[in-house]
Amino acid sequence: GGTIAVWSDQSTQFAGSASARGAGKGNSGLVETSGGSLTVADGATVDAGAPVGLAGDWLIDPTNISIKNSGGTVSPATIENSLANNDVTEPTTNGTITVYDQIAYNSSHNLNLLAGGDIYIAADIQNSSTGAINVVAGWDGTTTNPALFGNSGVYGNGGSVYVTSDYDLDPI
Repeated sequence: GGTIAVWSDQSTQFAGSASARGAGKGNSGLVETSGGSLTVADGATVDAGAPVGLAGDWLIDPTNISIKNSGGTVSPATIENSLANNDVTEPTTNGTITVYDQIAYNSSHNLNLLAGGDIYIAADIQNSSTGAINVVAGWDGTTTNPALFGNSGVYGNGGSVYVTSDYDLDPI
């Protein structure tokens, strides 16, 4: 498949289409979108999959991640669409992840939310198929390899996961 990186130290805006798709029996690829702050436009697409082989991965990697329908890092619809072709991993070794709006999809691919700090979930996250939903707070970038998330006993090194119906995200 190959690797594509859309990255800057400061502000990154990704509004296009990236394909690191493997061919034939080749393995899949990796697409990374990173920046101190990152905005992924609605309609942006990533395909890092392969017809045969391992699932590809899209890394969405700013300092803090907000998943919301408008004005966030990335919209739930963009994540849902990308999960059709590849895993989606949202790692932030220093920041937080906040899920403001529902993520609902049907995919055999994994959604990985990895935060060095806390994770706030104020909306449903649902997969009606076989792909895993992995939520790890206190992730230090090396705590565990996402490929091992199927194993029992996977933990972070600190941080908390808050599941709340309080939209202003005060932990309950």
